[in-house]
Amino acid sequence: NIYQILKKHGYDDDHIVVIMEDDLAKNANNPEQGVLYSRMDGVNVYQNVQVDYHPSQLTPKDIPEILLGHASERLPHVVHADSDDNIFFFWSGHGALGELCWCDAWEGITKDDLERGLSKLEQSGNYRKLIGCIETCYSGGVAEAADNHKGMLFFTAANAYETSKADEYNYNWDVWMSNRFTATLQDCMINTPTQSFAYLYNQLFLSTVGSHVCVYGQRGFGSLYNSYLTEILQ
Repeated sequence: NIYQILKKHGYDDDHIVVIMEDDLAKNANNPEQGVLYSRMDGVNVYQNVQVDYHPSQLTPKDIPEILLGHASERLPHVVHADSDDNIFFFWSGHGALGELCWCDAWEGITKDDLERGLSKLEQSGNYRKLIGCIETCYSGGVAEAADNHKGMLFFTAANAYETSKADEYNYNWDVWMSNRFTATLQDCMINTPTQSFAYLYNQLFLSTVGSHVCVYGQRGFGSLYNSYLTEILQ
């Protein structure tokens, strides 16, 4: 769904890196083959999605390399940014205490892993602002890495010590469709893209039930009232 929103705002596939296992749309248990919904009344968000990587083809150490623009034969699709570019980073999945889970591996992305990657990005100067949104359990414990970095702001669905809750259950398919943090983020990107990040935080905090939405990096980022969603949607 995030991919479709970015496409509607004018992003082309050369400016979007999509990492997902891509094992749902054509799964034998999917009652509508080739179709994915994130809302009961939604549209097919799988339509024309260009998947760049499957997580099973990567390791957690590849994520900083992709953000830093370090292309290689194994990593041909990376973020090509410079000091005038804003980078939007969205992550949805499972989390454990102190890490973002990675496929079935024992080790995921930790706060220290993200800290090293963000430090290298800051040293490179190849970004104007970095906006991250992470929807996992215990996500705050990893996003704390954004604190004290210049121009980096992370929103999380939960703090470092709590789980994040699913939302909108499809009784016909016996599956959870999404979560309130991500659904609210998408609504704001679609309906109120000119609003500030302060407004976004307020909407995420008030709408998300069962966990505490947190924001990290604001000290090095500056006023959330003077930065706007349009900065990552133009």
